[in-house]
Amino acid sequence: MVRSSAGAIDLLLEFSMQGEGVLQAGVGFLTPANERNRFGGTVILNVGGTIHQVKWETIDKFPRSRLHKLRYAASEDELIPLCDSFSLLDREFFFDRSPRIFENILGLYRKGELHLPSSVCPKDFVGELEYWGLSALHLGKHRKWK
Repeated sequence: MVRSSAGAIDLLLEFSMQGEGVLQAGVGFLTPANERNRFGGTVILNVGGTIHQVKWETIDKFPRSRLHKLRYAASEDELIPLCDSFSLLDREFFFDRSPRIFENILGLYRKGELHLPSSVCPKDFVGELEYWGLSALHLGKHRKWK
């Protein structure tokens, strides 16, 4: 994983020495969003050490969210405030957040439902929703207790 303070262009130049295929994987984050599907159509989200592979189109469901902003970031300056670190080579973004709560947030993206587990403090849950650029209004009328 590359620290977000490293220059994206420097990383691309470094990786270009290794061959064109490697360079293309890195370039995927700095290309227009409508062309990103050429580079696999998925992104790796590492949340607190838990790895999630997510389709870019899944992220499009919530246009003002942190992940949506990440998808459409056009420069390193736009990426740095959105995640804790990233690897252009691996198409992976790291977030030092609760992986347990993120499982439920990812469920909102995938299924359109958000459930508050009984084992999670509601205040912490709302704080995570705010971090990810989502709203507590997405909580379902019928909470599913796990």
